[in-house]
Amino acid sequence: MSVYRKTLVVVILILVLNYLLTLHPAATIQLGLLEVFFNIFGVLYAIIIGFAIYVVLDNYNHIKSYIDCEINELQDLRDYLIYVDEQEDLRKEIKAKIKKYVEFVIHEEWPAMESYKKIDMDTPPIIYEIMVAINKIKVNNPSDQVALEKLIGSVAGITTYRTNRLSASLERLPMLMRHLIAILSAFIVLSFTLIPIENFWVNMGLNAISGFGISLIYFIIEDLDYPFGGVWSIKPEAFEELMKKLD
Repeated sequence: MSVYRKTLVVVILILVLNYLLTLHPAATIQLGLLEVFFNIFGVLYAIIIGFAIYVVLDNYNHIKSYIDCEINELQDLRDYLIYVDEQEDLRKEIKAKIKKYVEFVIHEEWPAMESYKKIDMDTPPIIYEIMVAINKIKVNNPSDQVALEKLIGSVAGITTYRTNRLSASLERLPMLMRHLIAILSAFIVLSFTLIPIENFWVNMGLNAISGFGISLIYFIIEDLDYPFGGVWSIKPEAFEELMKKLD
C-alpha cells in the first residue's frame, strides 16, 4: 500500500473517531489546558520526529553512496585493464570475473539485503578469483606496473564499499523508537480531537489536516526505514547497467 493510500485510511479513521466524539463527547477539557499540553508535548514530539527522520535519511543516503562508490571501483577495475599490454586472454579472464561478481551481487546479495538477511561480510570467493587473476599479470613495462598497482587498489576499494553496503543495509530504526513515534502520534491526534470547536465542519477539517500531516510523517519515516521498497526504493539498476556494459 502506498504512503498516500495508508495516510488516507488513517485520516478516515480519525474523522470517524472525531465524528463519534462530536456526537457523544467523552470529556470536556479546557482550551488553556490543551494549549499547555501542545506546547510541551509538541516540542518533545518535534524533537523525536526530527531525530528519527535524520537517522533513516542518513542511513538511506549512506547505502546509495556506498553503492555508487562500489560501482565506480568496479568500472575503474575494468578500465585499468587497458594499461595491461599484450595479455589479452588475461584481460578477458579478469573482465569475466568482474561480471561474475556483479551477477553475484544482483542475484544473491541483493535479495538477501531486501529480506534483511545477514550476509557474510568476509571477502567472497569471487573476489579472491579476481585477485588470483590479477596476480597473473606479468610486468613487462612501466604501463603494466601502473596497471597492477591500480587494479590492486580497486579491488581493495570494492571489498571496503561492499562491507559498508552490507552493514548499512542491516541498519533499521530501533523497534522501541518506532513504537514511541506511533504512540506519540496517536496522542497528538487524539488530543486534537478534544479541542472544543463549535463549528462541525471546521472541527472535521482541522482534524483531517492534522491527521493527514502526522500520519504522512510517520509513513514517510517507515518508508525511508526500508530503503529497498516503497516510494524511495533503491534498486540494483546500477549493477544491472554495468553488467550490460561488461557484455
